[in-house]
Amino acid sequence: MRAFHCPEGRMAEKRERPGVGLAAPRPYSHLARPDRLWIKSGRYWIAYCPVHPKVISDVFYETANIPGRI
Repeated sequence: MRAFHCPEGRMAEKRERPGVGLAAPRPYSHLARPDRLWIKSGRYWIAYCPVHPKVISDVFYETANIPGRI
């Protein structure tokens, strides 16, 4: 399964209104992308597109092999 990608035209909107979240889940800083932010909720990492409409693209359990599944 491929991860969701934000539309290119919406990246300017992201720069004007940055979203809440981290660039990548800790300790996977190499997963940072400009079209995805991450938040931690309980034992889950949730990736989402930070522009309107906000779309959840990935949900991982904290012990999952996140780099191996993206």
